[in-house]
Amino acid sequence: MIFIADQTIHLSLIFAAWVIVIDLGFFTISEKMTGLLSSTPSLVYILSILLVTYPVGYFIKIFISRWNIGTIVDSNKDLKNAGFWIGCFERILILVFVYLDRWEAVGLLITAKSIIRFGENKTKSEEHSELKYSEYILLGSLVSFLSAIIVGLIGKTLI
Repeated sequence: MIFIADQTIHLSLIFAAWVIVIDLGFFTISEKMTGLLSSTPSLVYILSILLVTYPVGYFIKIFISRWNIGTIVDSNKDLKNAGFWIGCFERILILVFVYLDRWEAVGLLITAKSIIRFGENKTKSEEHSELKYSEYILLGSLVSFLSAIIVGLIGKTLI
C-alpha cells in the first residue's frame, strides 16, 4: 500500500512539473488527456500492456507449474519474483516491437535471452539437470514470446 501511495505521489509531482514547464492551463491538459485516452489506438496500447503483464504472467506461471524446477536443479535461494518481472518486461518490449514492426528487435531479444540463459546453465554440475532446466526456461520463454506477439498482432488489427 505504501508503494502505491509513493508511486501516486511521484506521478502527481511529475504531472505538476509538466504543467508548470509547458505553462498550460489545467483544462487544456485535461482536454488533451481525455482526447488521448478516448482514442482507440491509445486504449489498445494501454490494454495490451496491461494484458501482457499480469494476466499473461499468471497464465505462464500456471502453465509451467506442472514442472517442479526446485526438485530438478539444486540452488540456494533465488530472487523473489525475478522471473515474473523479467517476463513482464520482455513481453512489453516484444509488444512495442510488434507495434513498431521491428521484428529484428524481437529476434535480438530472443537471441540475447537465449545466450544469457543458456550461458548460466554451463555452471550446473549434472548434465541431465542442466538439460531439464534449459527445457524449462525455453518452454516458459517461448510461451511468453508467443503470447506477446499474438497480443501485439491482435492489437495492430484493432488500430
